[in-house]
Amino acid sequence: MKAYYNNGLRAMGDGYIDWRDSKICAALIDLAAYTVNVDTDKALDRVPLSAILAICELTNKTIFSDKFEADDCNFENVPFLDYMPEAMIIYHDGGGREANILIAYLDGNDAPLYRAGNGDIYTQWDKVNGVLPELPEAVLP
Repeated sequence: MKAYYNNGLRAMGDGYIDWRDSKICAALIDLAAYTVNVDTDKALDRVPLSAILAICELTNKTIFSDKFEADDCNFENVPFLDYMPEAMIIYHDGGGREANILIAYLDGNDAPLYRAGNGDIYTQWDKVNGVLPELPEAVLP
């Protein structure tokens, strides 16, 4: 599943979140501690701290052919798990959990996570479709 949080989509459409210039992060999520609701969850404070396994700031963010792109992310020092994290949340870092606007939720095959030999987890974003789901035309920059 690859979906936008309603509040994040609105914030992007209103110009409050700028993909290129805003601080955007990805968080690895343990679904045993968080149940996603893209309609009502607005900020990171809706995600229990126990569900957030690691955070990585996205770098070299661009928009190319209406696709949101960024460098692959390396999540360092991820607590050892017998399984891969099931999901990832992309959010705007507004300076505090209640100000960190949730943008998108990715899980399953849409959360491109891989474990490195040293225990770190990294992403390999889809180079064809970008990091985020396709935006409605009304929201495109």
